[in-house]
Amino acid sequence: MAKFNHRLFALFAALGLLLSSFAGVAASRQDLPTIIVGSKDFTEQIIVSEMVAQLLEDAGYPVERQLNLGGTVVAHEALVNGDIDVYVEYTGTGLLAILGLELPATAATPEAGGATPVAVGVDPVYDIVAAEYQSQFNLTWLEPWGFNNTYALALRGDQATELGVVTITDLLDHDQDL
Repeated sequence: MAKFNHRLFALFAALGLLLSSFAGVAASRQDLPTIIVGSKDFTEQIIVSEMVAQLLEDAGYPVERQLNLGGTVVAHEALVNGDIDVYVEYTGTGLLAILGLELPATAATPEAGGATPVAVGVDPVYDIVAAEYQSQFNLTWLEPWGFNNTYALALRGDQATELGVVTITDLLDHDQDL
């Protein structure tokens, strides 16, 4: 008759417990819905959307990628129609291109140049877009990621000094000279 080995039994019991815990994790991850990540059709969007897909996968979600869909309207319609579950959008694009709204005026808005993203600030635009997307499309905007994609112009320092240009609005006085 074979001698009972307590160490071998403990090893197999621990191994069985470990394997069953992996099976539990795998089963719980199978219960998570597949998230369809879409993107617009340019490099920055494809890269950022791939980052979203990888973050979701790291959190245990199965992910289907539908990258490089097309422009803003195509990606937005895919989201509204339920063809994708998420894509990255810019608050300014949501406000201007999708909602057809203008930047809100503020006390800091320069009169000659109208509302600018810098004068208005990020939070008011986000608040408007988040509320309107929820109201009009039943879509939820997630919190901003903490990076900014504000459009900007560059002018050589010596030329800016010579022309007295400090703001983009100052360029209006020199539109024929540039």
